[in-house]
Amino acid sequence: MKERFAIKGKLSILAVLLPQSVPFFCFGEVLLTPTRLYVRSLLPLLKEGFVKGCAHITGGGVEENAVRMLDPTASLALKVDATSWKKPAIFDWLAAMGPVTASTMMRTFNCGIGFVLVVAASDVSAVEQRLIDASETPVRIGSVVKKQGDSLISFTNMEAAFSPSRFAPGPKSTIKVGILISGTGSNMEKLIESSRKPGSYCEVVVVISNKEGVKGLEIANAMGVETIVIPHTQVREEGDSKITEAEFKRFKHSISQVVLKTVHIVKDIKFIAGAHAVRDALKFGAKVTGCTIHYVDEQVDHGSIIAQGAVPIEDEDDEASLHAKIRIIEHKLYPEAMQRVAKIAICSG
Repeated sequence: MKERFAIKGKLSILAVLLPQSVPFFCFGEVLLTPTRLYVRSLLPLLKEGFVKGCAHITGGGVEENAVRMLDPTASLALKVDATSWKKPAIFDWLAAMGPVTASTMMRTFNCGIGFVLVVAASDVSAVEQRLIDASETPVRIGSVVKKQGDSLISFTNMEAAFSPSRFAPGPKSTIKVGILISGTGSNMEKLIESSRKPGSYCEVVVVISNKEGVKGLEIANAMGVETIVIPHTQVREEGDSKITEAEFKRFKHSISQVVLKTVHIVKDIKFIAGAHAVRDALKFGAKVTGCTIHYVDEQVDHGSIIAQGAVPIEDEDDEASLHAKIRIIEHKLYPEAMQRVAKIAICSG
């Protein structure tokens, strides 16, 4: 793969473009391509005194490598026009897939600039021709200017430096999620927040409570999520039917429920679950507790495990402190588990 080559003129900069088909190679072909060397192209220019400064652009990109030509105590700096060279397609692709900001791209990747030279303004045209004769493609990318402040390099037109939209992923399908609550809904709030982040695999469309007036319903309404109250019924099938009917009437479309139940556990010799798992763990003298997120089935605290998090039990811990510690783990694991289950559902069709 031919790298892009850049020359920095004293008042202008030159660069060489890479092939534009790189994103469509295998990762191995791209990542294992040897670093381009410029000895044969540059040695004659160095011997003849054209070069005032030079830098090989590798890890750290133009921003961190080009400044090596400068004396930090001097009054000079580099000014680079970020749109002065056409970026190889792989860098637009990387910017889109991250997503990665233009400033991060410039200080991480070479963005197609393989080497930078500083030459006298009067020599720019001659150096360009010499490089063209050596089968390079020089491009003017900037200038040497008087330093303003402490920065040794600045970029102009950074907002237009990359075109990630050409590789931006199109809209993807999401799984619609219904959350069942009976109280404050602290975990529910984290699930809704997660579902609204870019790249989410799911969308929380309804919150169902078995109790009127609970804090969780207030939070869900404030976050713009539809809420339904369905009291417990004596017969399980009757309750299931009411939930299904309410969903259908309210939303007029199918809702895929990701029902996740958090239980407190001891990740030690014994497994402690149930309504008073933390109390039982303390009574048992366990050294570790935590939470387990699992699929719900007919049995209590049963079903395939999706994720687990452990919390050490300190000597000074009581029920309140342990619940607070476990809640922190729950707030992290619940959204991760929801996204994982939704992703699996989408990928499995």
